[in-house]
Amino acid sequence: TTARTSSNVWQLPVSLDGRVTGPPQRLTFGTATERSPTATDSGTIAFASLIENVDIWRTPLDKQTGLAAGPMERLTDNPAIDSVANVSADGKVLAFISSRSQQSEVWFRDLESGGERQFTQSSLTAVDAQISPDGSKVAVWRGIQEKREVVIVESENRTSKICVDCERSFGWSPNGLRVLFARASPSRLYVHDVATGRDVLLAEHPKWFLRTAKFSPDGRWVVFYAAMTPDERQVYVIPTSQQAVPQNSWIRIGDGVGVQPSWSDDGSRIYYLSERDGALCVWMQPLDPATKHPSGPSSVVQHLHEPHLRAGTSAIATNDVRAGYLYVTLTETTGNIWMLDARP
Repeated sequence: TTARTSSNVWQLPVSLDGRVTGPPQRLTFGTATERSPTATDSGTIAFASLIENVDIWRTPLDKQTGLAAGPMERLTDNPAIDSVANVSADGKVLAFISSRSQQSEVWFRDLESGGERQFTQSSLTAVDAQISPDGSKVAVWRGIQEKREVVIVESENRTSKICVDCERSFGWSPNGLRVLFARASPSRLYVHDVATGRDVLLAEHPKWFLRTAKFSPDGRWVVFYAAMTPDERQVYVIPTSQQAVPQNSWIRIGDGVGVQPSWSDDGSRIYYLSERDGALCVWMQPLDPATKHPSGPSSVVQHLHEPHLRAGTSAIATNDVRAGYLYVTLTETTGNIWMLDARP
């Protein structure tokens, strides 16, 4: 989403037998999201007027347990939509997608000084991005609908293309020499060698969609999630390889709906989002250091049940774990209840 939208309360005349008897009439003209109208027999209407602001938040993680060790802290505070891309390896630079310039572009935030600057300026909308481990360049997924591409941007005048008609699944290897990306029909994950331009097939499935692939901190493993049906998602880990990893070798992570996985700094945990407790919350799965198989049950890292601060409401709950913090895209909702007299 590159621009905010509003919604208003309308009324439509209907006869007693359920037939529309006239055109719709707009009753409110606010710029917020006006929803949930309720009318009385006398013609008074109550409705909610909500403002939803998408920004980036973070919480510190306990070194021993891997769970949240403090309250959520807001990092960006802008009327535009700000979504997490990822954080550089040293934990000093946050890359994020923002619609502040009326088109979604890649921005950087210095996590020490708080300074922010726009990094990309293109005629193509940036949908997702990943900053390289050393912070010198960004892999950007950009374009619209079926005409999307992944490019590496080092500066405004230095751009190299990885693929066209690509999907939103990519991440850098720890040494910055390889990039993950995906194709569709059927869904496939590839490893792209930045120096040679060679692509190696890593995983594929004839029906599922493979998403959000990320290298482990040592570069030996890749985590991703598979979208099986509109309501079914599952996180998997596979080893990096010079040939496609068969599905029977995929390591299942978590025991519920899981999306948007990220590695811990040492590769001993997988963080992901799940609706297993009724809301989209952050969970953590500890792993066996050698095999990357689950080691014990998943634990909730951060509950996000409060109506005023939720994940996945007005934007995808992108996230990253770096230097002792969990970064996540959240929607903050504020609003009021209004009443109007709709009698003629």
